[in-house]
Amino acid sequence: MTLFSIQDAFVKWLATDYWLIQLLFIRSIVIVISAGLFISIRHGRDGFKTSQPGEHLLRTVFNFFAFVNITLQLLYGNGTLLLFVWQDIEFMQNSVPRASEK
Repeated sequence: MTLFSIQDAFVKWLATDYWLIQLLFIRSIVIVISAGLFISIRHGRDGFKTSQPGEHLLRTVFNFFAFVNITLQLLYGNGTLLLFVWQDIEFMQNSVPRASEK
C-alpha cells in the first residue's frame, strides 16, 4: 500500500511537467524491472516459464492495441478511439472461424 501511495504522489508531482504517456511508460518500465527482479529472486528462471504461451501472446496483442488506441485518443480526440476500437472488433470477428465453417 505504501508503494502505491508513493507512486501516486510521484505521478501527481510530475504530471505538471510531463505528458501522461511519458509517465505511464516510465511507470511500466519500473514495474517490469521490479517484478522481474522479484520473480527471479523468489523462483529463479522457472518463474518466467509459462504453460500457456498462446494466451500470453493474445494478451500482449490486446494490450498493444489498447496502448495504440489510448495514444490516438490523446493525440486526435474522442472519435478516433471509437473508430479504431470498432475496427479491432470487426477484425477479430472476421479472423476467428465460425462454428459453421469448421
